[in-house]
Amino acid sequence: MKKSKLVKTNDDSLPVNDEEAKKIDEIKNILKRLPLKNSKQQEKLDKWANELYKILFTYDRSTKKLTFNQIDAYLEKLDKLLKKLEHEIDNLHFEIKDLLLDPDTLCHEYFYIFSDTNTISKSRYLIECAQAKNKDKKNNSEKENERGKKENLLNNYLSERLAFIYNDLTGKTPAKQTDGVDYKPKGEYFFFVKAIFKLANITASAEDQVRKSAKKFKESLEELIHKK
Repeated sequence: MKKSKLVKTNDDSLPVNDEEAKKIDEIKNILKRLPLKNSKQQEKLDKWANELYKILFTYDRSTKKLTFNQIDAYLEKLDKLLKKLEHEIDNLHFEIKDLLLDPDTLCHEYFYIFSDTNTISKSRYLIECAQAKNKDKKNNSEKENERGKKENLLNNYLSERLAFIYNDLTGKTPAKQTDGVDYKPKGEYFFFVKAIFKLANITASAEDQVRKSAKKFKESLEELIHKK
């Protein structure tokens, strides 16, 4: 049995054996090749290397799909917790409202703190949106399987995380670039994705995943800007 050692992260330490530590170091070396936007990003390399290791080498790649039912279960559990919190706030509000509104207590100005549940309502609304989106993804996945187009959702998830990590470390927007002469894919982001795929022996097309993840990142960014 190989002796385990600790690989430091920003938040905690991940116990791994020598072989796993070697893979994490290889991922970290790939991350180091990126043009970091500032020196502070050096502190994030261990964190991102550990996350990528988990996705690349510990997730079950044989299933080729994410568990939509599991996501539903987590969202439902979170909604129940928020309902319980909302109920507790209402009870507290009922118990102390007379005290808060009594002029002699001089604390009626804080009444709004106990009566404002907008934050919880907004959170529950976001959960409803997430549940609806998850349902749509599940239906689309089933339709794709019916047509015989089995999408490797785990590779898509990996690529989406790579797009986020690339943006976080470099400050640049991940984008698909093509050479104007031979029309082959090029650019920092493409070679970053390609290097990660090669390390994990992923046979999916890096070019296709770059195109999909760059488009997804752009859509997510536009959606975020629109909400603001």
